[in-house]
Amino acid sequence: MIITPHRTLLVLVAMVILPGTACAAFSYNLSSISNPPVIYTGDYTKVSFSIKSTNYLYDGLCAYRLDNGLLSNEFTVGPGQAVTKSINVRAPLEGSGSGSVEHTVYTYCYESAYPGDPAKIYRNTSFNLSYDDSRYRANTAINSAQSAIDSAKSIINNSRYVVTDAGTNGADVTLAENNLSNADKLFRTSQTKLSFANSFFGSGEYDQAAAIANESKVSADLAKIDADNAYLNAVIANQSKEVEKSIQQSGEETKSDVTGANMSGENEPLPGETEQKSVLPSFEAIAAFAGLFMAYSGFTRDRKYNGKK
Repeated sequence: MIITPHRTLLVLVAMVILPGTACAAFSYNLSSISNPPVIYTGDYTKVSFSIKSTNYLYDGLCAYRLDNGLLSNEFTVGPGQAVTKSINVRAPLEGSGSGSVEHTVYTYCYESAYPGDPAKIYRNTSFNLSYDDSRYRANTAINSAQSAIDSAKSIINNSRYVVTDAGTNGADVTLAENNLSNADKLFRTSQTKLSFANSFFGSGEYDQAAAIANESKVSADLAKIDADNAYLNAVIANQSKEVEKSIQQSGEETKSDVTGANMSGENEPLPGETEQKSVLPSFEAIAAFAGLFMAYSGFTRDRKYNGKK
């Protein structure tokens, strides 16, 4: 076969065109991203992907972004080279609840040395990020239980002072003391449960921690109710005792006045009249008794829990 100059030119042109990648724009493959493990709300995790050049003659310039975030700086991917990149991904903020969300990584690459306007090649790959809000729920439940315990402690201490004061005054505080005893038991129960909740939290058992912390709060709230009842019953018993003292004192004063009058010869019965003695309570005693009746029928109180009333 005779190769003429014309045929030689055709062969050389064919040798250049056939490989394809010599004159084509930069080409690459984008790897998929596996779904990362479940993370807690507010935490970060990393995902990785790689850009694999399928152009074996030229360098490529590439960049990427996560969702609608900022575009990365361009970086070089050599001929036939694979470059791996990592991205920090954050779960939604604490309190967002548990769930999952899809994220997408967008990339582009181009061959900057190619004559003319470089054609950018775009690729994207997606993954699902699952997140768990149980840690936040447990922490919230523990804080709520601690707050209820602190409040119950303040109310119990204040009520104990009122019950003691009423008992010293001679009032019958049996009912108030029973209320206070129940409040103390519930208070100790709430403290014990909170201790267990903190222990579970430290071990990462957040669902169990939240459940026990909620039980602790219930016990503390019940302790506050019993302490409030102790306070109320002590106040009523004390007021009842004050009224009783006032009536007795008024009766003694009235009896003394009547006796004194008889000794002076005043108000002596006339012959034939039947002597009648009546010891009536004073106006002040009647008013005090009315006040007690009002206390029983519509007792309300507004007090501060910090300090003695």
